[in-house]
Amino acid sequence: MKLGNVNKFLESIFKRSSFCPPMVVEERLNALFPEAVNIEWSNSSGNYEAIFFNDGIETIAWFSENGSLLKTRTNMPADELPQKVLETVSELGELMNAVHIIIDNQEQYEIIVRTTAIDRFVVVCNSKGEILRKDSTFN
Repeated sequence: MKLGNVNKFLESIFKRSSFCPPMVVEERLNALFPEAVNIEWSNSSGNYEAIFFNDGIETIAWFSENGSLLKTRTNMPADELPQKVLETVSELGELMNAVHIIIDNQEQYEIIVRTTAIDRFVVVCNSKGEILRKDSTFN
């Protein structure tokens, strides 16, 4: 591979987004997540997505064009899931990964579970441990 191609490839990997959302959206993010760092913005379907780290944990937040928070997804250790969620999902297999989701002011938890047969699937629960969705196995 030529040196010019290598440089272009590296730039595409490490280049930060130069996209800036409307000021009202950026101000809302800063008000809700004052400790956010490494913020990267994108625009999708008229909404604004921010990927950032808050207290060292990756979070994704979606905002409307008027600055309303639509949804957040925050990675979390599986052992920090609410007890009811842990009880429900632990019966299904080994917990591999967990994401805390807030959408429409409702908390949800998306968990990747692995069975003893090494099959993996996604389970979405509410904070009461009720299964809202169970996606088919993926590998």
